[in-house]
Amino acid sequence: MQEQLAKRYLRASQVTEAFGIPQGTLNEWRVLGCGPKYQKIAGRVYYAVEELDKFFREATVTPKARHQHGAVSSAAVGDGKKQRKGVAA
Repeated sequence: MQEQLAKRYLRASQVTEAFGIPQGTLNEWRVLGCGPKYQKIAGRVYYAVEELDKFFREATVTPKARHQHGAVSSAAVGDGKKQRKGVAA
């Protein structure tokens, strides 16, 4: 039973390790109410794997194409050269 629960729920430290999300970011998301849903049991924070999946699916961003057929000109993304204010590269 405990092994089944361990597969369905992750501690905050496990989320940090698995997804590379810093503990501070998870804490801030909880305070702001903008992160994945969680449970707090005996002072410990747990994330249901199902809720993490849902959070990441809903956070998916689809880029907008600037030109037809997905072609993006170098002007749209820059030519890769760094420019300083008032100085041409």
